[in-house]
Parts: sequence; C-alpha cells; structure tokens
Amino acid sequence: MFEPQIARLRDHWRCITGNRRGHGRTASDSIAAFNDDDLADDLAGLMTDLAIEHAVVAGIRQGGYVALRLALAHPQRVRGLILLNTQALPEADAAIHGYEKFLAIWRQGGLPHHIADILARIILGEGAPQAQAWKTKWSLWKPHNLTASFQALMERHDISSRLWMMRVPALVIHGGQTPRSPSSGAWTCSAIWPGRAWLGLREPDMRAT
Repeated sequence: MFEPQIARLRDHWRCITGNRRGHGRTASDSIAAFNDDDLADDLAGLMTDLAIEHAVVAGIRQGGYVALRLALAHPQRVRGLILLNTQALPEADAAIHGYEKFLAIWRQGGLPHHIADILARIILGEGAPQAQAWKTKWSLWKPHNLTASFQALMERHDISSRLWMMRVPALVIHGGQTPRSPSSGAWTCSAIWPGRAWLGLREPDMRAT
C-alpha cells in the first residue's frame, strides 16, 4: 500500500513490510479475533524469521499503533520509531460509532463504490495511482476477516501512561486536525514522552503518495 514511500527509502535502507492478519495470504482464511498487541508479537516473530535483531520501525496510523506496542513488548527489537498520524490513546467513541455503521454496510451488501472512493482518498490520497487496485482487493475481503480487522481498530486500549517506559528515539509526525486523526493524539505522545521530536504538517502533505 505504501510502496511510494518505500521506493524513496530503499536506495539507502533495507525496507521490509509485512501483511497483517486478514491480509495477504491469510485474506481468504478464517481468522480468530486479534488486537494490536497480537500484531506487535507477529512483527517480532517476522523479525526473528528474517534474522533481524533490531530495526527502526515506521508506522502510519494503524501501523503506528502496532509500532508503539512493539516498542513496549519487545524493546530490544526497536532502535527507533517513526510515527505518522498515530496516537497512544484509544479510539474516540464517535469514531467507533462510525466504524460500526461502516462495517455493517460492508458486511451486509459488500463495499459500496462511494465508500471505497472515500476510503481510498483517506488512506492513499487524492488521485493515487494504486487506488483502483486496492479498492478491488477491499471488495474481496471476507466478512469474518473484515470484522476481526475492524475490532482490532475499534478496541484499541490506552497506552499513553506507559510511554515514559520507552527508551528509544522517536519522530512523531502529524497532519492537521481531522476527525480521523486528531492532532491532540500526537500532542499526547510528545507531552508525556519527553525528548521525542514532534512535527506538524498540513493534512495534504500526509498523503500516502
């Protein structure tokens, strides 16, 4: 999904991306409920399989939620963090309500084209060349895996009180104030996570392209 960013980095860094549960080769399999802590353990397991002792871990939105939990559960694996439009707080009640309505529509009648377009603009940016390919993939998601993925997002727990335990350098990047990615979440990270850099950008600059 974020191939444009990887393309800018791979000439200088070894870049590895992994498919989370319910995606890639597990997209057609029935999977049990999971949360971001499980995904952090999955990432640690991937690093073990690839003989990677530690790495700088970057995450956009949900990827950032997992990166934070990886740094807490497996601190020896993380040399640094780059967090884009992410936060340590739980999902807001209003956002959860919206996700539940969105999930119900998707499960009952498939992914409507107009919602797929909105989703692509939010995640990939306006006019992203890879949008159509991803909308096609999303339309093929199985209801059980879709539910598990949304539950992980909606049931994210608050880890803000544990941020002080992290002893790794981190760059917290955040776009403008939006309902889906409130800047207050990034300020929470910087305020109770001393010594970390915080960078605010205009929302159009945060596109996946």
